[in-house]
Formats: sequence, C-alpha cells, structure tokens
Amino acid sequence: MLITKLFRNESATIWFLMLIGALVLTTSLSAQTNVTTVEFPNNSAGERGRILMKMVDSDNDAELKTFLEKQMVPNNETSPEERFELFQRIREDLRGSKLRKVLGFTDRSISLAIEKPNGMLLKIILEFQPADNRISEFGIEMMSPEDLESKSEPPQSIAEIELMPTVEEYLASLAQKDQFSGVVMIAKNGRSIFEKAYGDAEKEFQVKNKVNTKFNIGSINKVFTTLAIGLLADEGKLSFDDTIEKHLPAYPNKDAAKKVTIYQLMTMTSGIGDFFNEEFEALPKDRIRSIDDYLPLFSSKPLEFEPGKGQRYSNGGFVVLGAIIEKASGKDYYDFVRERIFIPIGMEDTDSYELDVVVNNRANGYTYSGNWTETEGVRKNNFYSMPARGSSAGGGYSTAKDFLKFANAIGSGTFPVPKSLKDSKGILTADMLLSGLRIGGGSDGVSAVILSKLPKNYTVIVLSNYDPPSAETIGRKISDWIGK
Repeated sequence: MLITKLFRNESATIWFLMLIGALVLTTSLSAQTNVTTVEFPNNSAGERGRILMKMVDSDNDAELKTFLEKQMVPNNETSPEERFELFQRIREDLRGSKLRKVLGFTDRSISLAIEKPNGMLLKIILEFQPADNRISEFGIEMMSPEDLESKSEPPQSIAEIELMPTVEEYLASLAQKDQFSGVVMIAKNGRSIFEKAYGDAEKEFQVKNKVNTKFNIGSINKVFTTLAIGLLADEGKLSFDDTIEKHLPAYPNKDAAKKVTIYQLMTMTSGIGDFFNEEFEALPKDRIRSIDDYLPLFSSKPLEFEPGKGQRYSNGGFVVLGAIIEKASGKDYYDFVRERIFIPIGMEDTDSYELDVVVNNRANGYTYSGNWTETEGVRKNNFYSMPARGSSAGGGYSTAKDFLKFANAIGSGTFPVPKSLKDSKGILTADMLLSGLRIGGGSDGVSAVILSKLPKNYTVIVLSNYDPPSAETIGRKISDWIGK
C-alpha cells in the first residue's frame, strides 16, 4: 500500500503493517495453495533476501539482535532498544510468510513478493550498501494478484515535464479497463496541479465521480482519533497512562478496564480484539450508528494477550478511544473531531455520514463480493456489509480537496500536532505526521491513500470506491515516477 522506508522512519512501517492488517478483517483472501518453491538468485542480492526471510521465520531474539547489528545500517534516529522492539513487531506480523516471487534485483537492491498466512500479498524492497552489503532501506507495500503475474521492473523516475501526461495516460488506461474508479490529485508546494475523476459514484444510476466526490476513507479516521486524544491530553483532560476504567467505569471486561491504558490502545498493544466478528456479521448493520453501538460487539471478550506484551491490529481498541474521547470531552465523538479538527482546517466535506442519509456527491463502494483476488465477475454495492455509520476506528468520508487541506495544515504547522503526541515515544501517528503523511485505509469497495512531503514537495492523494489496492497501487506508481 504505502512504501515506508525504515532507514528514514521505522515507526511508520509498524503503522503501515497495522493499517494493512485491517484490510483482511472483512474479506476472504485466498489462502496459500500449491505455492511453488521459489529460489533466490545466487548473488549478494539473493543472500540479502535469504537473510531477511530467515529473520522473519525465527522467534530467537538473540538472532534478531544480531540481524540488526550485523545486517542493517545503524539508525541514528532510533535507539537500539526501540529499534529492536519495532523489528520484533515486524517479525511477528510477517512470520509464516512464504516467498512467492523474486520480482527483480540489482547489485544494490532486491524486491520480493511474499504471501502472508492470511493470503495477503506484500512486496518487500531491500536496498543495501555494495561495500558491505548491509541493508540501508527496507520498504513494504501491498500487491494485487495481477501485480504478482506481471513482469516487474525497477521503479523509474521521469522528468517533471513528462509527469502529468504520463499520469493521465496511465489513469485513462486503468479506467478503460475498469481497474480504477475514483479521484486522483497531485499537488506541488501545497497547490493542486492535477485533479481528475474516473468511473462511477453510483453505478446503479450511472452517476459519475467528480473531483469533489466524497469517498469512504477506511482506517484513515484513526489518525483523526489519535489527534483528538492528543488534543485532550494537552488540555489535561486525560493522560496516556490512564486506564480504561478511569474514563469508562462501566466497561464490561473489568480485567481490561483495570489494566489497559490509553497509550496501549493507541499503539495497538492492549490485547483488545476486533469488532469484525460473528456478532458483527449477525447484527443488522443499520443498528450500528454510534460509538456505543460498537462496544457490545467486543467489550465483554477476554483480552487476546497481556497488555503491553504483544501487538495486534485492533479496531476495537480505537472504538474504545472514541468512547474515552466522548467521556473526557463531554461531546459526541463525531461532533468533537468535526469541531476541533475538520472545521479549524476547513475540511468542509469530511464527516462520518450515515449510509441511509442523503449526502450530495457521495460515492458508493463496489466490491467483488468480498473477495479482492477475484479477476472476473460483477462488482456489487458494499452497502449491506457496511455499518450505518463509521466509528473512531474508520469508515468516515472525505474528498481529495479536504485531504490536501489536511496535509497542508499538518505540514505547515497551521494545525499543530499536539505536544503530547510529539513528546511520547511510540505514538506512531506523530512520527508519520511530522515526517510526511504515509497513510491509507481500505475494506471491501474502499481504498484511499495520502502521500505528502514527497521529493520536490509533491503530495499525492488517491481515493477509490473499488477494492484495495486500487488507490495504493496508483499512489505507489506516481511516487515512483516522482523519484527520490
């Protein structure tokens, strides 16, 4: 989905892994079947790949420390302890993955396609120093099955004068083949220089997408929730060390309420599970319209691990954060983020709209029946699989124009990142926001990505009402053309 280079921002890679974790919770990707054994090339690039996969499959912490010390270029921005913890989480997320294809290699890089046990395809990009072969950059991005079958070539940047015509030709080709529906915006120095819409917002009535169409943004709402928690912490209305119990004394799981802190909810180390479960599937989706409507889906369940002793993607944890925001602020969650984030930035078309309420210029989502690996078939409206209203974990709506306003406000400091987020280690969104946005979200019929502070001060925004990784693939392609 988003290329995240660990040499520059290792924390953002953890956030990336957690965000893409959401993308498999509501879909049924094909599990690994009849995977042919793939060999690494017999050279230094292949050796880097073999060493990486050995690290991923090991549960030996001593071997991980050796990998970081001997195989990777030191990172002056992260302490050895923090770096070790980060790679523990990466190892946990990727454990059990299988090599599907060596996509390409040079004398200083190799790119691999791997398949996680849940069927998700990821592309791993390693760059290393020819002098000592130590890994200097490590990237991860989503792949589609079509990407796996296509011939891979190293990313090539192009001259700026060729960028817009190349992008337009590329997008027109995707739209003609019905591989993309949505909006793409490219900005330079904070000002839009390309914005164009493709495909249908409502296929049933042949209503076309427009540049101001509102799209579901999936898990990107978690960034707004994190900012909201930071704002309340700066005002002294909560502390990251507070337990759930302090703000939600009636929380059903008393063990979780006493142990789990706000910090652990934000970093997904709480042990609280997800709400995409059997209860969610059985419940009529029109009954899910508030933060309180989500809580019964998971709040009575046991913790999946001891708080602080593991990390796992948790939409449930971010729903709890939404409930805490309501208690600490005295406001409805949706009102709070609107009044404190969207309105100050000027994001007039961003909100958690209810599905059955008429909203101008809103796109429906279209999916291959909950199976993104489908290459043939009829796309269906995702209306019946979606909650009536999104939550503090995701499911709101926005436009490309509003996302550019958000990127500009964060990048310029006109909307300051809360001090509490900047001062706290491990709050992943703070690192991401301050170094440039690399955020995305998706589910069935939902795909969105923002990339800001790219080289030459470009920003790329892609919003799609098709399955992932439609937006992510386009964002990656354009960022490759922009270059380093």
